[in-house]
Amino acid sequence: NRGFTATKKEPVFSLKYDRAKPDFAELVKQAQASNPQAIVFLGSGIAMAEGVKAVRTAGVRTQFVTLSNNASGGFAKLLGDYAAGTVVTQVFPPERNTSLKMIRELTELAQAKGVKEVSPAMVEGFAAAKVLTEALTRAGSNVTSESITRALNGLRKFDLGGMEISFSPNDHTGINYVDISILDGSGKFRR
Repeated sequence: NRGFTATKKEPVFSLKYDRAKPDFAELVKQAQASNPQAIVFLGSGIAMAEGVKAVRTAGVRTQFVTLSNNASGGFAKLLGDYAAGTVVTQVFPPERNTSLKMIRELTELAQAKGVKEVSPAMVEGFAAAKVLTEALTRAGSNVTSESITRALNGLRKFDLGGMEISFSPNDHTGINYVDISILDGSGKFRR
């Protein structure tokens, strides 16, 4: 809601759903009544796929937007025929941007294991593994949760392979990168 406040705008509607037993009847009702330009849906891939299907089945053709935690091939498969046009935010450069050393390295590792395509989720996971490996190295020989936290909080301008990441005790953002991808009808992430 901070974004709305900053722009002095109000959402057409705002709903919460039970994560354990999602029921999207109210979402469908609100979407039908207001025909919003877009629905920003925060949640798991399974819940979002169910919500999108419910709204689309009711005849509402609004755009859906979600966070990078849903940037996986599995999420696209869950959406099935409803994938086209779904916007997914990204916190790392495109998985096809082989001008970045990190993406080239990941692509080569994936291909060596027989993985044909790298996904946005794989890029995030690869970056996280690089950060964790560096934190474990810096934590020393007696690794504890405290030594890992200290190592992470001291990570400054660590090069992931063309992108730098930094943490401090007061800032766990890491990287200030934002992009979007849009799923096409075949479930591929396009930028």
